[in-house]
Amino acid sequence: MPKLFVYPKKGEELVIPLKDKKISMGRSADNDIPILDPFCSGHHAIICPKDDGYVVRDNGSKNGTFLNGKKVVAETELKKSDEVLIGSTRIIFDDRLSTNVEMLEASSPTTNINTIIQVEDVLKKSDIDTTMKATFASVDMEKVKSEHKAFSVLSEVSKALILHMPLGELLDSIMDLICENLPMDRGILMLKEGNPPQFIPKVVRINNESLKNQRIQVSQSIINMAVNKNSSVLTSDAQADSRFKAQESIIKFNIHSAMCVPLWNNREIIGIIYSDRISLLDQFTDEDLKMLTLLSNLAAVKIENAKLVEQAIDRDKIIVIPSDLITGHIGTGD
Repeated sequence: MPKLFVYPKKGEELVIPLKDKKISMGRSADNDIPILDPFCSGHHAIICPKDDGYVVRDNGSKNGTFLNGKKVVAETELKKSDEVLIGSTRIIFDDRLSTNVEMLEASSPTTNINTIIQVEDVLKKSDIDTTMKATFASVDMEKVKSEHKAFSVLSEVSKALILHMPLGELLDSIMDLICENLPMDRGILMLKEGNPPQFIPKVVRINNESLKNQRIQVSQSIINMAVNKNSSVLTSDAQADSRFKAQESIIKFNIHSAMCVPLWNNREIIGIIYSDRISLLDQFTDEDLKMLTLLSNLAAVKIENAKLVEQAIDRDKIIVIPSDLITGHIGTGD
């Protein structure tokens, strides 16, 4: 029997078995799944059986229902692992989140912000001409080596992502490539979705066995700083600095170094990439931050292209229906 796995913004996971009956969702208490969210309508949406499966339908809600990042405009069939977003509540069809990510908002100890760099500054400065001029001028060879490494990595990542792939596969590939080229204990790719827009975790990578099975608690303040300033942010030793007093900690699990970088597609921020390390001895460097910034920009452009391709495919599907009718795929009544 299929199940719905419900993840509110705050609180524990809720599991709802689907028993071949309609499931209503909304802010009113008489719903099968009450959702306490100011952006959720009283009777927001339903999930109900149809044919051999289940469909989701929006009930004319004010802020909309989203399925895998797309607004639900008509009754839509659900497939295993599909994600329905209502306000800040995530509902996964017949699958459980492998890792739960929680955004922290409470005030607590502070974060040391080591480096803040403007994304556009990194993109402007990271060009081949600049690197070659530095090489011939014999200045700061360590910096030159670092920039050459960055270009080498970008070249390899570009080649790996050159072919079109479905958005889900692309996001997995992006995080795999980033983890291969940057040391990290955990990495999260989030995309901006829903109404109001919010950052939804799409891919989580955990490279440290001791962190496997732990809920990841991420500071909203570091994300806000990265997004509001369109900047890449590097923190270190989360217990050391008073810069973020009266705000939240970066993470409550002894995180000593973290980076947060916007997914900037040269027009807008479509998401973020967050990564952290727990070791005091192996902290992120400024060069790591620049590398992640460059990789994130490349990833953002690829993600935007994949979305455009999927939108074009969806439009073609809509067009195919009347063309089938016109060419006589339906009986004429003879």
